[in-house]
Amino acid sequence: MVGDAVSAELQIKCGVPQGSILGPLLFILYMNDLKQILNFCRVSLYADDTVIWTTGMNVEEIQVKLQQDLINVTNWLRLNKLSVNASKCKTMIVSSPNHSIRNEVLHLHIDNEELENVASYKYLGIHLDCTLSFVPHVDNLVKKVGKRLGVISMARKYMGPKQCNILYKTLVLPVIDYGDIIYMEAPKVTLESIQVLQNRACRIILQMPSLTPTDMMHQELKLMKLMGRRVYHLNLFTFKALHNLAPGYIINKLGIRAVEGETRTRSVERNDLVVPRYRLERTKGAFSIKCPIAYNLLPVGIRESTTTKNFRVSYFDTYEYL
Repeated sequence: MVGDAVSAELQIKCGVPQGSILGPLLFILYMNDLKQILNFCRVSLYADDTVIWTTGMNVEEIQVKLQQDLINVTNWLRLNKLSVNASKCKTMIVSSPNHSIRNEVLHLHIDNEELENVASYKYLGIHLDCTLSFVPHVDNLVKKVGKRLGVISMARKYMGPKQCNILYKTLVLPVIDYGDIIYMEAPKVTLESIQVLQNRACRIILQMPSLTPTDMMHQELKLMKLMGRRVYHLNLFTFKALHNLAPGYIINKLGIRAVEGETRTRSVERNDLVVPRYRLERTKGAFSIKCPIAYNLLPVGIRESTTTKNFRVSYFDTYEYL
């Protein structure tokens, strides 16, 4: 319907009208069987964003697995009256920074069209790079935040500090918060570049000179330093998982459980969480490891909260503006 004009009725034999309320749900149900036709790989589905991935000791092994399942996926899509745009499909090898495989290239094809190899790719708003350093993500974040601070700087000429603080918390802070418990594994010097921007925002809002102590400005604006804010989000994430307030698949992947034992050790009395053993320092960034490590450092009073609201209140009463 456009204005007063109404089109003729047509019977829908396949698919749903674009923009319909049921469209996303029906598409998810339609695509849900995709994982059943994969023989060597695993799949992560989020609406129409699909990632097929596998592991291997060398690039040849990985390529054989991926190519075989790409053929299976292409055939499955064709049978279900769907098609894949090969030009929008990308391939990437993820490895440790020092592994020789990171210099290799995958030669994968869909209908005889070779897929492009990339070193970084934006997936669900997070820039993933081939070593999971998250440096490209933070670099893009810094550019986005810098532009928005320019808007606040212009608005400050016509608005007071209270209004500009609200503007910062609604226009900028959600951008910084998005995925922060993921990209918090970026190098400290990289993460510091975001804190520098928040310090700049404080000076803009309060109209303070460059040498003004940052702690004082954060306290006046009731802002947490970003490192503390990331740790808070990580602990809140763990709290929700422990109290079944997170999706089931996240709870299962974390595998969080309390320390058990017949002997009344300090860990048992505090109801600490089990920290899985790990050999490499890089592994410490896994959620199953960093979540219990951070959560065990919290005072027992905060961990004994029964609701999310109580957890937040207790947390900020203890760690306000840190």
